[in-house]
Amino acid sequence: MTTATTAAIKKEDNIQPVLRQVQEAVRSLAGAPNLNIEQPTRAELRRRAEAHGFQTQFGSYAFGSMVKSRSAGLTVYVGSAAVQLPKPSARQQEILRQVPQTLELRGAVVWSQLQAAAVTEVGIEFIGLTLKQQAQIDQLVSFLRTRV
Repeated sequence: MTTATTAAIKKEDNIQPVLRQVQEAVRSLAGAPNLNIEQPTRAELRRRAEAHGFQTQFGSYAFGSMVKSRSAGLTVYVGSAAVQLPKPSARQQEILRQVPQTLELRGAVVWSQLQAAAVTEVGIEFIGLTLKQQAQIDQLVSFLRTRV
């Protein structure tokens, strides 16, 4: 056995206890009350994923994504004075005027995809929206599409 192989085996031995701890922690969440954790079946995951793809002529599904880099000039923090930018630009002030209130929504992450180092794209399915909440989300998405 080479030195590199021996080192790799030792590293693998060190990782196994950590992996077991993570697996146990995840299992302990199953059925825990009042957690926003779903355990959908494989069929449900497939249904959710297929809603975001398109079926090819061969019957398989294809998925696309688009990456837009975050622009500091378009980033704002909505919340108390402790989290807001101390001196927002005119552009950031315009964005803040268009977001008059914080939306508190219940949702579930239905997919996530690593785009680049430290950049993850996430799809969220909002659950139990009122008509007013849906209208507010639509307005926000429309606003962002015209300015980003």
